[in-house]
Amino acid sequence: KLQFLYLIAREGVVQCAHIGLHMSIAQKIFTAHAPYLAADAARRESGGAGALAGLRVSIKDLFDVRSTRTGFGSPTWLATQGQHEAQEDAVAVRRLLSAGGVYVGKTQMDEMAWSLVGENAHYGTPPNPAAPGRIPGGSSSGAAAAVAAGLCDVSLGSDTGGSVRLPASHCGLYGMRPTHGRVPLDGACALAPSLDTAGVFAKDRRTLDGAMRVLLASSEGPRDATAVHWVVVKPCFDALDASTKEGMLARLAPILSLPRNGAGDTVEVVGEEALGGPLSDFASTYRGVQDAEVWAAHGEWVTSARPAFGPGVADRMARAATLDPADTAAAIARRDALAAAVSSLCTRRHNTLLLLPATPAPPPAAGAVPHEWRVSALQLTSIASLARCPQAVFPCLATVDGPVGASVMGAPGDDERVLDGVAAVERLLGA
Repeated sequence: KLQFLYLIAREGVVQCAHIGLHMSIAQKIFTAHAPYLAADAARRESGGAGALAGLRVSIKDLFDVRSTRTGFGSPTWLATQGQHEAQEDAVAVRRLLSAGGVYVGKTQMDEMAWSLVGENAHYGTPPNPAAPGRIPGGSSSGAAAAVAAGLCDVSLGSDTGGSVRLPASHCGLYGMRPTHGRVPLDGACALAPSLDTAGVFAKDRRTLDGAMRVLLASSEGPRDATAVHWVVVKPCFDALDASTKEGMLARLAPILSLPRNGAGDTVEVVGEEALGGPLSDFASTYRGVQDAEVWAAHGEWVTSARPAFGPGVADRMARAATLDPADTAAAIARRDALAAAVSSLCTRRHNTLLLLPATPAPPPAAGAVPHEWRVSALQLTSIASLARCPQAVFPCLATVDGPVGASVMGAPGDDERVLDGVAAVERLLGA
């Protein structure tokens, strides 16, 4: 009897230590003004019926959640624009919770969502559970970390220039950016409106599929396997570091070795001419469009509130404040041309999907992100952003420095086809 009581006591100590560690991690991932709420059995039951019944859902801190404040990753924003609690949920939030999801808190993010790194000068860097000591990616840094740490099942994030896709890759998760405009952004803080989207993270494909279909308000369920024409964009793989490229090509070999023509799945390799220009052109065009839209959305607030931005955001905001209107007009025109080329590539044949790397390398060490990584990352992510395309990331490669994801991209409006494409990838790779 004494031995039995000892075992119970010891188990209780271990459980308390586990809970304490869990909450310690949660404090680094969730905001102080909308902290983590452990979803116990009673709360899970309160989620109600629906496609996401009982699943724990965290929300990036740029979406309104009723009776909470929205901080946008900035203490100055929280004190000025987010000083009052939201009266209602953002549309994206409402869709997830109405489908039975259980709200567990709001996650940290990069300042004003304007970074791909995941580091916030004011609130710190959420840990990357898949690669300790390395960045989680941003700007949906806490959203990805929450799923990777097991603190929630689904996390709502935003993606302007890669803010769902990069963290998904770096944290070994599934994540998706939808077609621009498919998910209403009412009740969400804007960064660059013609580029902003709302997407989700999950640890497995089926959860991602279900959550994204809810977010899209889709009436289409998963379709049975159909033949896909895979388009591999060679310069995107050439942008990877040498060891990552070697490993990813080996992992994707069952797809890369498919025939070019036939009744089943086929593959085609194309160069930069099929994209409409070099990757560097996408990145520079993206910056021109984004800078103009950020200043149009927030220039007046920046001028009046005078927030003390962190180093990277301060530099980008200063650049946005001094734009030449002629340069902006040129960037918008170039965007239209690049988007048309990408859209044409995505509809090259029936059921065409692009197969692309999600990030150029494993996650860099926190506090030591090289400039080259930032350049290469934006070159990869800006393609879908400029072309308004849906793109879903899936775990592809495990390295000693952390995970690297690959992705499936489709034509604007083909979100459900992209989700089906991720299932097709798993079938072809035997995952």
